[in-house]
Amino acid sequence: MSRAARRSISGLLLAALLAGCQALPPAGQAEEGDREFLSALATRYEALGASEAEQYDWPDSWWYARRAVRASAGYPVEPVDPATRALSGPARENLGSARADLLGVLDGGGRILAPEPSARAQAAFDCWVEQQEEGWQTADIEQCRSEFVQALGEARLAARSELVVLLPGENGAGAVAVQTRGGRQALDRPYAASASSSPDAVPADRGDLSPAAVSGLFGDALNAVPQAPVSFILQFEAGGQDLTDASKQVLLDLTADIRRRRVPDLTVIGHTDRAGAAPSNERLARSRAETVARLIEAEGVPASAIDVKSFGETDPLVRTADGVAEPRNRRVEVMVR
Repeated sequence: MSRAARRSISGLLLAALLAGCQALPPAGQAEEGDREFLSALATRYEALGASEAEQYDWPDSWWYARRAVRASAGYPVEPVDPATRALSGPARENLGSARADLLGVLDGGGRILAPEPSARAQAAFDCWVEQQEEGWQTADIEQCRSEFVQALGEARLAARSELVVLLPGENGAGAVAVQTRGGRQALDRPYAASASSSPDAVPADRGDLSPAAVSGLFGDALNAVPQAPVSFILQFEAGGQDLTDASKQVLLDLTADIRRRRVPDLTVIGHTDRAGAAPSNERLARSRAETVARLIEAEGVPASAIDVKSFGETDPLVRTADGVAEPRNRRVEVMVR
């Protein structure tokens, strides 16, 4: 059979397999930040599958094509585990160490910071394992191994670069400048990124990262940043412990905010208007604050995280003469941190 005919057969095989993507569940199982890596990986696996088909190695061609299908559909594809292959002890140990190095780079940000060389490294590693298991094409074994070493080095360098990303704030992203001994790079767009491989290197424009990529790289650090403090004001009907209808909705917003915080810390401060004697207003304000504190405790916040205070009529929101019943002063302020 001619080479052109073999290529035609391998192309039809891969096309049929790729059409099988439609049978997979919708894409989205992998992290969004890995999409570029998975796309490059699918292309590499398709090429390896076509190469094996040209050599009539249908089982390996099918294996690579299935991995290409999965990657192109957006599903995670891990490098093959040498322990699952028929290898000699020394080969299994050598390849196992190489796989650990590869995973260290991939999981250390390589998939996001260096998607193309990371994909080349994984595909070349799988090729190395596959050829080593066959064990007779020494030139192919060495070619796959050499490609793996080179691509892994490129990916490791990118993954170890110092990355700076400009995150958007409430009023936009602003701008920063990344300065090294080698030069300067301005970041003036949301999620614009710069990578520096060394203090003497010119900061490289890494383009704009996706929010998902930023989350994948810095998720733990971002989750550790405390949320900004926020204040809620709950107002009461005259003379008692009943919230106004509007404040019942504010209470729902308050409890929703508390649930979003990992370790909430609250200060609950009671206030009254000036309609009544100061000592009784002090007690009333304290009672209202304690009522709100109990409602917060019912949401699972421990009492030790709630500081209850009362200012009575001494800190009005609206200044009035003594004896004036001002609804806006009958309130409990809750500071959530």
